[in-house]
Amino acid sequence: MRRPLVGVLLVLTAACSATVPKAELIVRGDTICAELNDQIDRLAGAGDDDGVPVGPYFEAFARLLSEAVEEIKAIGAPEEDAETFDVMLAHLDHAVENLEEAATALGEQDDETADAAAQAAFAGIEAFNRLAEDFGFEDCAG
Repeated sequence: MRRPLVGVLLVLTAACSATVPKAELIVRGDTICAELNDQIDRLAGAGDDDGVPVGPYFEAFARLLSEAVEEIKAIGAPEEDAETFDVMLAHLDHAVENLEEAATALGEQDDETADAAAQAAFAGIEAFNRLAEDFGFEDCAG
């Protein structure tokens, strides 16, 4: 009776630890990034003639970016690329945190903190873009 359970556990363990080849990671990641880029372009063009106010834009940008990061993390990376992959995504995680901080600071009318957080967020995105390009991504490379 225990054999079927052991088989199920082995299959589940293998499924949870499976990684995709680098080429597949790049294709799937670029698909996610292309959609993210489209969503951000639509967000920037929404609202009044000047676009979305900056605070809500940062909040929405952070949410979209966070969702994309989680989708890309879920793909996984080949073991030999895991460290680079983790560093790339850490830059985006920090960018999300900084965008959220910038939005909060704007809501509190703290322009100095908002500016510093926004600059840090966009520096993190630029760092991710450089690493993503070196990794082989296209749409994720800016």
